[in-house]
Amino acid sequence: MKNLAISFILVLLLSTNTFSQVSISPNPQLKAICPEVNNTFTVSGIPADCSGFTIELQSGESTFSTETINGQTTFTVNPVNKSQNLVVTFNKGADADCPSNKTFTIPVMSVKDKVPTIYGCPFSLPAGIQRTFILDAELLYQHRGTNDPTEVASYTWSISSGGTDWFFSTINAPDVLRKTATFGTDLCSGATITVRATDHCGNQSEIATCSISRYVETPSISSAPPYVICCNQTPFPLLASQSTPGLSGYTYSWNYGTWTGFSAGNGAFVTPDGINPGNISVTANACGESSNPAKIDIPIKVIEPTTIVIGSPILGEGQTGAYKLNILPEQCGNISWNVTPSEAVVTSAGPGSEAIITATSGYNCTATITFEVSTPCGTESRSLNFLVGDSLVCDQGTNIFTIGTKWTYETRNASALSVGFDEFTIVDTTMWQGEKAFVIEPSVVDERDYMLVKDKKIYFWDKNINEYQLNYDFQNDSSYYIVYYNQSSNQIDSTIVVVDSINVDNINGVNHTIQYCKSKLGISEIPIPFKVINSIGGSYGGIRLPVGFRIENFNYEVERIRCFENDTIFYNFTEVDCDSTWIVLSTQEFDNKSLEIYPNPTNELVFIKGIDKEVEFELYGISGELIKKGSTTGKAIMIDKSGVYLLQLRIEGKWINRKIVKIE
Repeated sequence: MKNLAISFILVLLLSTNTFSQVSISPNPQLKAICPEVNNTFTVSGIPADCSGFTIELQSGESTFSTETINGQTTFTVNPVNKSQNLVVTFNKGADADCPSNKTFTIPVMSVKDKVPTIYGCPFSLPAGIQRTFILDAELLYQHRGTNDPTEVASYTWSISSGGTDWFFSTINAPDVLRKTATFGTDLCSGATITVRATDHCGNQSEIATCSISRYVETPSISSAPPYVICCNQTPFPLLASQSTPGLSGYTYSWNYGTWTGFSAGNGAFVTPDGINPGNISVTANACGESSNPAKIDIPIKVIEPTTIVIGSPILGEGQTGAYKLNILPEQCGNISWNVTPSEAVVTSAGPGSEAIITATSGYNCTATITFEVSTPCGTESRSLNFLVGDSLVCDQGTNIFTIGTKWTYETRNASALSVGFDEFTIVDTTMWQGEKAFVIEPSVVDERDYMLVKDKKIYFWDKNINEYQLNYDFQNDSSYYIVYYNQSSNQIDSTIVVVDSINVDNINGVNHTIQYCKSKLGISEIPIPFKVINSIGGSYGGIRLPVGFRIENFNYEVERIRCFENDTIFYNFTEVDCDSTWIVLSTQEFDNKSLEIYPNPTNELVFIKGIDKEVEFELYGISGELIKKGSTTGKAIMIDKSGVYLLQLRIEGKWINRKIVKIE
């Protein structure tokens, strides 16, 4: 029994040695040590019967020594002044009575080889103004104990160079990572600001710098004209200004190039030489320094860009008319004019800014008068196309309409939101109702049409009235009357086409005589403007005038004319190919019958009835271009210009389309 007890005690002792742990105090994980001083640690947990162990400095830069007095082991380190971790190991050796090996990490608190970070350094400031700014410094310990502060103890700020009349104040608030300094400048000088951190052991960091230079701000030049007309030597003012408010002590040096001028303060009066472009520059001066020059180039124009030729668009056979270049003031140099082709008028060339010309008998087509201005700065011209005699002879020759003649109009499918085209082609001639008519076949919609051309007018057969009805009167310059069957009202109706003006327009490089008309089209009770291309037809709505039901068919609409062609001519009136197609929007349209848009036609606002809140909208022109978009205001939309539009309203995630007519 006695032997059993002794065995139990031995096992207990062996177990105690096996599970004991070596520790050191003070605990370096809670508080780091300072460099260049002796730091002594007491080693605990080594049994009395443990021998042959060693305690060593495994890594780190430090002196190291150990001693054991009366069974108590200590070690002392005196680390080099740098931010580092010392690693000390307890090695039990071969003695089984010793505890397990143990490693201790001892952080050394130092900022000697570290540099603070400066935040907010402006680097450069404009001269001529006193500024106040704030800098922050921050330096954190790399090695520390958990009970040590994160930040260093303090910072020392200074102005190491420059900044003769600068000032600063500092705040070293506790428990704030970034320490703040407020600096104030003088008007002119730059400075180098330094900051150095001191840690809790009294060690100082490396120096951080913030170098701030001063610069003279480059001015801007205002009040300059966009151009100067040749030979004009009228002085004009220029103004130099700075973008930074409050600058003082600035003066300005002007350079006028080949022009002349004089300055007063930040302004200058400049006189062009009348021939050369202007190259003007100005430099700002302050605090003994100069800015980069600000430069402007002022071009020379031969004549005003708005200069045009004024005269009648039509000159009848044997008629005399005046054509004038509205050049104000009269330019230096020479002005001359000429008419092409020369056979269009009796006298086709002459000097001056005004021409009195007489149409040649027997010439029936368009002509162009060109005024040329020759100056010391160069030559420039302006032209006007006008109609001489009877344009129908010129436009259609002996027979513009033949089998194969084709009109191509743009179409819009409101349901699919797609844009396509419809071709109207003369496929035959026939005697129809006692008249020789052209048979026209559309490629997409409707049925065959019968077109009669007589006395420079175009008629179409109206099966509901059972007679040919006038659509276009190309030689009319006042008004003409149209009778038609109105499918929307299911009755015979009539309208008057008023010819407001006749002009010669250049469309894609080709001169066309255009009647600018207006009439009560479709359901509109107010005249809608439209254009008629001489001897070809309407520019919108198909080969017929869009009267009656045709303009209010929302599912499929025939819109602008794209092309016209026969055996000898081809015209494209648009910016797209004749057979182009595209999708306007990818969203799905639905029809909401409770929605009402009124008034339609309108002369300003359209109101939307049937919605309980403001909705998004997009307004498209008849050519497919987006006119405007946004949200309704007061459940209404303002339409600015007269015309026919497609209005799209986004309601409950889907789009509703409506056609809108705006009149003056």
